Amino acid sequence: MEQITSTSFGLLMAYLLPGLVALYSLSFWSLRLREVFRSFLLGQQVGLFLLVLAASLIAGLVVGAVRWVGFEYLLGGKCQHVEPECFGKLTSPTRFSAFSYVVDENFRFHQFWGAMVLVSPLLCASLLKEFWNDIGRATVVLGLAVFLILEFIVAVAAWKSYLRFVARAKCILTGEDEKGSEKKR
Repeated sequence: MEQITSTSFGLLMAYLLPGLVALYSLSFWSLRLREVFRSFLLGQQVGLFLLVLAASLIAGLVVGAVRWVGFEYLLGGKCQHVEPECFGKLTSPTRFSAFSYVVDENFRFHQFWGAMVLVSPLLCASLLKEFWNDIGRATVVLGLAVFLILEFIVAVAAWKSYLRFVARAKCILTGEDEKGSEKKR
């Protein structure tokens, strides 16, 4: 069996996990989806397992598109991105390897955290819906406070990891250091 690489782990982290959280959150709102997840968690059907993974991947890709619009297009704008023409400089194996490493070690975390910023409110609302009658008002307030703090931290982590990726990618692709000055060769 092929080994799990940092690239394959990063793709699972960036797309599959947020998609799985989104589907799980939706299972609190749909009885049919709840039954599917119950069977999935009990490992009753192999086909169902593959279906849930495929649906999670699809949901993760959709969440990823929304993350891209929010973080990279709207927040990043024209100043916080890698210029498309820079990708033409990925001709040397060394430069390509370094760029791939930066994608695996920075960009995949941005993708995961950015997607989680989007699906976490759905998960929080789903859990509140499910357990609303079983918990007291103080628990709800405490839970919401913890959620808001974690949501803020994850949003900052997503944004900072994106900025770190852009800075390092520009450094690799253009030969400039992270402050924008040309590296001495």
